[in-house]
Amino acid sequence: MEISLLGTGLLGAAIGERLLGSGYRLTVWNRHADRCAPLQALGATVAATPAEAVAATEV
Repeated sequence: MEISLLGTGLLGAAIGERLLGSGYRLTVWNRHADRCAPLQALGATVAATPAEAVAATEV
């Protein structure tokens, strides 16, 4: 399943780590792109805009 996560602050980053650890494909976006780097290192795809983040995801 492909999931989008908009917002990678403290809560979003923790949710993202859990989703990636559970084997989900994850696309993330944050208005400060550098906040996506830790999740990208774990395998998440980083989107440039919120619309791009949700364009090809199921949830």
